Amino acid sequence: MSDTSVNKISLPWNAWHEDAGLQVSFPANYSVDYFTVKERGVPAATDLHHILEKLAARLSAKKPSALSVAIDDLTRPLSYENFFNLLLEYLESFDFINRINIIVALGTHGPLNNDEIAKKVGTKIMADPRVVLVNHNWETDVIETEVNWGNVPLKLNRYFMQGDFRIVLSTLIPHPFAGFSGGSKSLVPGLANLEITRKTHQSVLMGFMGKIGDAENNRFRKTIDDFANQIGVDYFVGFLCNSQRQIVQAAGGELLPTYYDLVQKAGDLYTSTVSRTYDLVWLNSYPKDGELVQIDTAMNPVNSAPQPFWHENSLFVISAACAKGMGRHALFEDGGLLHRKPFPKRQFKDNKFFYYIPGISGEEFYKLYWEGYSLFGRLDEMMEEIRKQFSALSEVRTAIFATASIQLTTTG
Repeated sequence: MSDTSVNKISLPWNAWHEDAGLQVSFPANYSVDYFTVKERGVPAATDLHHILEKLAARLSAKKPSALSVAIDDLTRPLSYENFFNLLLEYLESFDFINRINIIVALGTHGPLNNDEIAKKVGTKIMADPRVVLVNHNWETDVIETEVNWGNVPLKLNRYFMQGDFRIVLSTLIPHPFAGFSGGSKSLVPGLANLEITRKTHQSVLMGFMGKIGDAENNRFRKTIDDFANQIGVDYFVGFLCNSQRQIVQAAGGELLPTYYDLVQKAGDLYTSTVSRTYDLVWLNSYPKDGELVQIDTAMNPVNSAPQPFWHENSLFVISAACAKGMGRHALFEDGGLLHRKPFPKRQFKDNKFFYYIPGISGEEFYKLYWEGYSLFGRLDEMMEEIRKQFSALSEVRTAIFATASIQLTTTG
């Protein structure tokens, strides 16, 4: 976190596409506090080498013929190109490996095209003749696992299950009900059938499962961890990131111990301390600002706060580039299995919400968001309306969360 009283700010913008800056200027009477994730140095390449050395030792001992590697998609902030480039170097002497399945663990998100996959893994691994790269497809690519949740069978991606050595790569960022993303969640719902995915999300909507920032006391996590234990993962690599979508920490080893060790570090990295109450709360959706169906995670700093740092008249602004438009989520998109008629956010019924989303039309926006919220396609028009809202105040206390979709808050 950094607190500064400035009136010109630059917000990170348009992840995976331009990664440009959004320049915003405030009037002189706006007292601006700027919050982002804690900045740390990018780890040296030796850190990845250490992780890969441990992986290579396990591969040498088991001598698998086929690797399966699950990765997350563009709704998560990190590229794994450096990891895969180094992995190829380690595999040069392993003549027993003749197939490498890399599966994008989409859950019910939309598929990546070749250019987008290249952003995630790099072109070098894509050119390797042993590599098969696929998007998870919950309709056509799932097979039985002999694991059930009640009377609902768990099916998983067949390309992942084909591997006799299974690897999961995932980035840990705050998640509204899984505590943090990644780990077992890369399997369920990442590689699962729609019926299981629907049941997990329905349980959450009914209030039976977890909350943001808490992975260890989380019924959703316990459920999917049990699935992962029954399925079997041979090696896990987890990553933490900074505001520039760079790796700042990585660890590899057994799935659950490694994941939960990183959870402790993630909670510290992504948490800002908020110490006063604000009139204007600006939540920038970066780095999950690519699709409309994903941008509600910009509410993470608000939803994780132990005490409100806003009041009943506070104005909330959510900004997102939405270069991919609406995006896909078979459960929550318009017409999705769990889609509901848009309604006001329950705990903020008296607050106004402004959305700055230049890549989205009103017709698209109001399919997912309540008609009482204001959508702006031009920044200058929204800023003028903000000035009108606070014209009677001599000081407008303003909080800017620059990377809101990966931020948590505590109050003090």
